[in-house]
Amino acid sequence: LSVLVRGDKVVASRWGGTIVVKKTDTGETLGTMTGHRDVVFSLTTLDDGRLVSASNDNTLKVWT
Repeated sequence: LSVLVRGDKVVASRWGGTIVVKKTDTGETLGTMTGHRDVVFSLTTLDDGRLVSASNDNTLKVWT
């Protein structure tokens, strides 16, 4: 599992390949991303702000 904090948002992976985005100050869920078939073990952002995730299902995803 992985956690990434960027500004006023926290991005965290969950079991099963789901990624959730929350506001750091309120904990409000801003969105949920699905697409991986196994645990996401790494999260990062590109220079343009897009989220990149790597999963144990041998995939790398760039989210827009």
